[in-house]
Amino acid sequence: MSAPLHADEELERRVAVRLRRQERLTSPDAPELWVVLGEAALRRAVGGTETMREQLQRLGQVSRLNNVTLQVLPFHAGAHPGMHGGFHLLGFPEDADRDVVYVEYRQGSLYLERQSDVDAYAKLFDHLRARALGPDESRALIVRIAEETP
Repeated sequence: MSAPLHADEELERRVAVRLRRQERLTSPDAPELWVVLGEAALRRAVGGTETMREQLQRLGQVSRLNNVTLQVLPFHAGAHPGMHGGFHLLGFPEDADRDVVYVEYRQGSLYLERQSDVDAYAKLFDHLRARALGPDESRALIVRIAEETP
């Protein structure tokens, strides 16, 4: 039997951080969030069917917020330029704070700050958004998958 990837305390800490970030989406100073999510993430059962259904329903709710744009990159889009892995393009309101790209991988994470890297990932994100379903179509797909989950 293999050892767990993270100690229980670390897992709890990560969950707490993510829950606090979710709370910020409805706060008075809520950030703008634009997400392109692969259809596989919606269909891969993690945590059991009840958990998946709840998570999909939550995505459907969050996608209705004015500061959130959620798009699904469907399977039928085929091969796409983001298949190498996920990333976060972080933009900041102050001119002095430059945009950065955050990339997580199995052993850690990276912040890419060179303008050429940020520009390359911004272009990649534009291509993914163009290939993804629109926000309304994406929400409808998420709701349909949630309803199909036994």
